[in-house]
Amino acid sequence: DRTTETVKENVFVGLTLVTLILLVFLNDLRSALIVAINIPLSLLFSFAVLYLTGQSANLLSLGAVDFGIIADSSIIMVECVYRFISTNQDPHLPMEKRIEKAAGSIERILFFSTLIMIFALLPLFTMKGPEGQIFGPMANTYALALGSALLLSITLSPALCRIFFRNLKPRPENGLVRWLNGVYLR
Repeated sequence: DRTTETVKENVFVGLTLVTLILLVFLNDLRSALIVAINIPLSLLFSFAVLYLTGQSANLLSLGAVDFGIIADSSIIMVECVYRFISTNQDPHLPMEKRIEKAAGSIERILFFSTLIMIFALLPLFTMKGPEGQIFGPMANTYALALGSALLLSITLSPALCRIFFRNLKPRPENGLVRWLNGVYLR
C-alpha cells in the first residue's frame, strides 16, 4: 500500500511538472496535453505487462521511472507536427497528409533513439543474484515504458494532433525561451 501511494504521488507530481515545463517551452497547451496523455498510458502498459508476467512491482521498478525520458518520443513527434503545421508547410495537402508527412520524417529517428536507450539497459538485464532481483524489474519497466511510449508517439500522438491542431496558429516564443536562446547564441 505504501509503495502504491508513493508511486501515485510520483506519477502525479512528475506528470504535473513535465506538463508545466512543456507548457513553458512549447508555449502551447494543446501540445503539452498531447504529451501528458502519453505518459500515464505508457506507464500503465509497462505496469500491466509486469503484473501479467508476475514480475516484482517494487518501489525501485515503479517509482524510479523518469517521466522526461518516457515523454521524449512524444515531445519530438508533437513538436515536429506542430512546427510543420504552424509554419504552413505543404498547405495544399489535407491535414491528415501533412501530419503523416511530418510524422514520417522522424519515425526512424524516434525508433533508433529509443532502441539506443533500451540497449543502454542491457547491463541491468544481465545482472544475476540480488543485484538482478533489484535492478531487473527496473530495467524491464524502463524498457517497456520506452517501447510503449514509442508506440504511442507514432500512433496516438499524430491522431491527437489531428484532433487538437485544428485552426493552429503559430505562437511566438515566450520571454524565457527568447532569453535562453539569446544566452545560448552568445
